[in-house]
Amino acid sequence: MSNNYCVIMAGGVGSRFWPSSTEENPKQFLDILGTGKSLLQQTVDRFVPIVGQENILILTNSQYKELVCTQLPNINEAQVICEPARRNTAPCILYAAFKIWKKTPDASFIVAPSDHLISKESAFAEAIKLGLEQCNNDTEQIVTLGIKPTYPSTGFGYIHSGSELESGVFKVKAFTEKPELEKAQTMCSSGNYYWNSGLFIWNAKNIINLFENYQPEMHQLFESHKSKLNTTEEANSVQEFYPLCNDISVDYAILENAKNVTVIPGDFGWSDLGSWSSLREHVAKDESENILVNNNTALLKESAHNIVVIPKNKKAIIKALEGYIIVDTEEALLICPIKDEQKIKQYVAELNSKK
Repeated sequence: MSNNYCVIMAGGVGSRFWPSSTEENPKQFLDILGTGKSLLQQTVDRFVPIVGQENILILTNSQYKELVCTQLPNINEAQVICEPARRNTAPCILYAAFKIWKKTPDASFIVAPSDHLISKESAFAEAIKLGLEQCNNDTEQIVTLGIKPTYPSTGFGYIHSGSELESGVFKVKAFTEKPELEKAQTMCSSGNYYWNSGLFIWNAKNIINLFENYQPEMHQLFESHKSKLNTTEEANSVQEFYPLCNDISVDYAILENAKNVTVIPGDFGWSDLGSWSSLREHVAKDESENILVNNNTALLKESAHNIVVIPKNKKAIIKALEGYIIVDTEEALLICPIKDEQKIKQYVAELNSKK
């Protein structure tokens, strides 16, 4: 068995893809692009050749355990780590680190979101292998993947790269969270800033030590219960102490404090698929720039720049509409201008508050 693991985070709600994505069946379990596989299934397929199927762990919320097991029949139940309460990314990553370290003390592991798209698979795999090599050679190193920015996004975090330590690996000077537009424009033009992909590689014992240094209370909760991990007593033990963990991201908890952080930048055809409009780069358009996902029966007349997601065989006529998102499911209907898509989450909260 390899000493390299991959932890795939699959516990998010994905509310920006409402109404296809719901709390009961969120984005990572959907075939958003009409490929025949969910985003989670595609993510697992991406890492199996790198670490082996037996070394992939799925980190999810308890309510999604059945969905994970159904979509991934080749992953056994012991490979599904269920957090009993939502506490952001820091506690669940520490949970996975302790489990991996107990099983394989010198392990390194990748942390990857379950709902991102990678179209340049071979370049991505090479970068991941390089990152694992770095952590195996220097167990105190943390590796991030940086994405070459294609526009001055204000919705992504940025990584400021410094000197090149060796071919393709750069020292990280600083992380910047979601900058204002003017600052994002400056970063993009400088050439040494990259989007933060949210993908990290580190040695299991090292990340545990960093939590001990920078998040001692959280570390102590896991340390005092570590004998129960990977045993039949784990679920009851975690249920007891996990809700006491701080609700904090690993970026704030660890990365902004850690000293030995590096970045491997690249162009991997990456997208975080953060909103309906992100489909524009990945789904074919018609001559009027309309996107019709996985449906050949709808008719669009005098309509342009729309994103249409309706059931595969459902007939629809859409006339004289421009710049809209139209999503039709059995349970709900969304018709919203693309320019207002960042408000969808707010609109859904208002809708759910109605008696």
